[in-house]
Amino acid sequence: ELGWLAENCLQDSTQPFTHTIAYAMRGLLEIGIATEREDLIVAARTIGDAMLAALPPDGKLSGRFNKNWQPTVTWSCLTGDCQLGINWGRLFKTTGDHKYREATSKVLGFVKKTQQLLGPNKDTVGGIKGSHPINGGYHPWQYPNWATKFYADALMMDIANSSQTRYGLSARPDRND
Repeated sequence: ELGWLAENCLQDSTQPFTHTIAYAMRGLLEIGIATEREDLIVAARTIGDAMLAALPPDGKLSGRFNKNWQPTVTWSCLTGDCQLGINWGRLFKTTGDHKYREATSKVLGFVKKTQQLLGPNKDTVGGIKGSHPINGGYHPWQYPNWATKFYADALMMDIANSSQTRYGLSARPDRND
């Protein structure tokens, strides 16, 4: 099974945003972890692996995908990128598989390059755009506050996972006995 979730976008279910793909993946993953339901963790991992396979070397994911996990647009949904970074970080902590840790770092490396840290408009400095480029299809010409929130969460997840890796700790708490 490809892990595709039908009706996963309020605008166009044939090509959902990475934002809604990541939301659904996170729901499956967190419920699976909380209830120890391996089937839900596997479902989330299937989605995570499909998105990981689509992650290019520069970390710039397409903002929308079709049911075959093929990109359908050239712009990136930065909110979805950050959410996927969080999800991959959770998968790393859950499975110990370093490919998820590396995916988090790669996608965040791309998002970091899009963040404006200096400039005349204090309202956008430090914010994360809806899309990159800014005229893309997810909140064009906007800096949605939740994009920056997910970015901060993803950065904290990446730092925590980096510390575990650096100090030789297992990503899985039950393996640190």
